[in-house]
Amino acid sequence: MSIVSCPECGKQVSSAAAQCPSCGHPIARQRQAHKQYGCGTLVIIGIVLLILFSVFDRSAPVDRAPAFDDVGADVVLYIADGKIPLASTEAAYAELIKLLRANDALGLAAAMQSPDRFFAVDSGTNARVLAHGFERREVRIMEGPQFARSGWVLYSLLRSPSSTDVVAARPPLSRRYQILGIENDKYLVAVSPSDAQNEITLRAIVVDICSNKPRCDVMVWTDAGTAPRSLPMTDTQVRAMTSSYTRDKSTSLDRFRCGPFSTPLKTC
Repeated sequence: MSIVSCPECGKQVSSAAAQCPSCGHPIARQRQAHKQYGCGTLVIIGIVLLILFSVFDRSAPVDRAPAFDDVGADVVLYIADGKIPLASTEAAYAELIKLLRANDALGLAAAMQSPDRFFAVDSGTNARVLAHGFERREVRIMEGPQFARSGWVLYSLLRSPSSTDVVAARPPLSRRYQILGIENDKYLVAVSPSDAQNEITLRAIVVDICSNKPRCDVMVWTDAGTAPRSLPMTDTQVRAMTSSYTRDKSTSLDRFRCGPFSTPLKTC
């Protein structure tokens, strides 16, 4: 037992007293609490609270600028020279990376003979990001012979469609289509098979052809030999049409289709 100062009024009081005789402030219970929770305990509690605060603070959403390769983004697969290899599964991708790191050209050539596990596309091929891995991305090919196929590819081979190296490597847009005939606001156009089913490229071609016209129809063939030079078209020429575009600002119509029909281009 000792004499202590009352924390409330400052008067001297016995440490064993239940309360201060002057002001009634509890003494013994407060002393007991200090013994039960010493300085070390309070420090530990403070650290725990700090950790919990940090965890919850990190879980809060953080605003950031969207990356060019976010899931759902359109990208371009690019390499300075050669074709770009992709793997159909993550297991196949691990094997692909092992061969590339070992610079095993023969092993890579042998692996590419398994089209169910590996395939390749030209540099400059348009793709859409489906999923993220650490140093890899799963993409869906949006044009060319591997159209609609998905696979895993090295992240460093992805580019934004507007990146300098991609733009410099591509031919001018005017060289990617041929206008075969014009009737009023209707354009008969020939393009490559890959461009005919790629809405990104087709939209760029349409903008180049239609400019700011309020009404514009673009009919597309991949074989100039089967396409008409004027209207009306024969049944054979209609069936040979691969895709088409119609714009009518008076009705807000802006649509790509398979051939001359109403099926959306993405299901062609």
